[in-house]
Amino acid sequence: MGKIVFIGDSLTKGTDYGGVTASDTFAYKIGTANGYAPADILRKGVSSDTAYGVLNRIQADVIDHAPDVCALMIGVNDWWTGTTMANFETSLSAISAAVRGAGIKLIVITSNFQRGSGAQISAQEQYVRKTEAMPNDGIVDVFREMTTRGLTGDYMQYFADIVHFSKAGHSYVAEVAARAKHAGFFLP
Repeated sequence: MGKIVFIGDSLTKGTDYGGVTASDTFAYKIGTANGYAPADILRKGVSSDTAYGVLNRIQADVIDHAPDVCALMIGVNDWWTGTTMANFETSLSAISAAVRGAGIKLIVITSNFQRGSGAQISAQEQYVRKTEAMPNDGIVDVFREMTTRGLTGDYMQYFADIVHFSKAGHSYVAEVAARAKHAGFFLP
């Protein structure tokens, strides 16, 4: 099996919150469940990163590693910092063109929803849907799954703090990714 890269922000990095270790992260769980050796599962999450930040490091953090698959989770910080939708879309298009142009399969994993008012969640969803609309080879919609859980009140266990996944949250993302409708997404 080849390599898989998970790129994004602190949600992808995963290990700075709630005692989560590298082997607790959704990246590790998804990678090993799909047959990748631990050394071939690369987590390239950078705290506070945006789509523009990912674009600036796409060559070094993804393409130079020559993975078969790249899984992207980005957008929370773009939403929080008020990145314009036009700039966000421009970065996403360039990320997609670079990754797919290098012959790497691009999977989008939407970010978790951030607790707040209905208006705040709706505003964040606009960024999520733009991420899904970028050219890609498959979407795992964690945002919709977690929003549904949030509406039923069954979501606090998934957070280490108000933003980041707990161990249970990482396991939940891996569980969503393992559903039959996503079969083969993370394979070369």
